[in-house]
Amino acid sequence: MTPEKFKNIPLSKKISDSDPRHVLFEKWRNRLGLQNQPMGVLYEGKGDNQFSKSGIAWHPHYNKWEIQYKYPQDDFIIIHELGHLYLALELGDIGFLKHDLFEGNDLTVIVNVINDQFVNYRLSKFGDFYEILAKKAIDFVKNRRINDKPEISLSVYIRLYFQLYLQFNFILNSKDKKGLETIAKNHFKNIRGILFKKYKAKNIKFFHQNFQKLDAQLNKFRVVKDTKNSQDVVTFFYDTLYLLKLWDPAFIKEILKRGYGK
Repeated sequence: MTPEKFKNIPLSKKISDSDPRHVLFEKWRNRLGLQNQPMGVLYEGKGDNQFSKSGIAWHPHYNKWEIQYKYPQDDFIIIHELGHLYLALELGDIGFLKHDLFEGNDLTVIVNVINDQFVNYRLSKFGDFYEILAKKAIDFVKNRRINDKPEISLSVYIRLYFQLYLQFNFILNSKDKKGLETIAKNHFKNIRGILFKKYKAKNIKFFHQNFQKLDAQLNKFRVVKDTKNSQDVVTFFYDTLYLLKLWDPAFIKEILKRGYGK
């Protein structure tokens, strides 16, 4: 997840230093070179329902990063949230993570999913994280059943499409993708068909050529995923969001400027 403003919560919820969650947190904090970053961490307990989601944000009142982990916390999510700060440092732009995003907006939720794949890709260079991610991604491809449900919004299926497309095509290695290509292509085809219906229900014209343009844009992830320039990432966000035909270009730029300072 990308930055979320923390409101009315304590700085840190102390747990035992020997707690497996915190041991893993400290291990990856050091491994990612974040040990000198001022940081607090909150672990939601079972049944607490304190957080809507896991996330990381700059806490200006305490002048430190605050990471919140919604229950339950698996290895993937503990490492992934640290990965957002790691990505910002890799991009040489700590401001990339210090800005606020409007909450509860379909645009920001979709851009968060794209940003998550930049984080996952950078972290996948660490073999043990890659194994965790690959296991999740392979299970998703093999076992996920994707159906058109009227109560599920267009943005949910867009997020699903982006996550599957970027992870399968650009993060999973060739060995792990072997034998899954046909299944993945069927997922892509199925989600596109659902999206066509969802767009039609909104009276938005979205045709086969629109998906060709969208896929061509997503394929640029292959080039931009290793960038050291945060502007390249934000440009990728903008160009992708623009092709969805859901928002005015000026609105996209306004949200991205507020979220990433670009």
